[in-house]
Amino acid sequence: MDCTGGFPAIVRATANDYAEHLRQLQCARCDSAFVRGQALGVYAAYVLLGRDADGLAVVRRVVPQPTEMTWLARSAPGSWPGRPVGRDG
Repeated sequence: MDCTGGFPAIVRATANDYAEHLRQLQCARCDSAFVRGQALGVYAAYVLLGRDADGLAVVRRVVPQPTEMTWLARSAPGSWPGRPVGRDG
């Protein structure tokens, strides 16, 4: 049983840490794997909070490369045929 959702303050802090790493990126050509990892961290934390759409919105505001946002949006729950939709969409 996953009890992570029982600690929302910790999950929010984790999401904020990942988002802050993305905000601090100043280069247009940062390592794609790093950017994707940070973006996925933000999104995953919001999924645990049951706020999938909010997670995508936070990433959209802070991710420096549109191609990375496209990658994350394609990876989000509900974006693949037959894959379960996230809790809020």
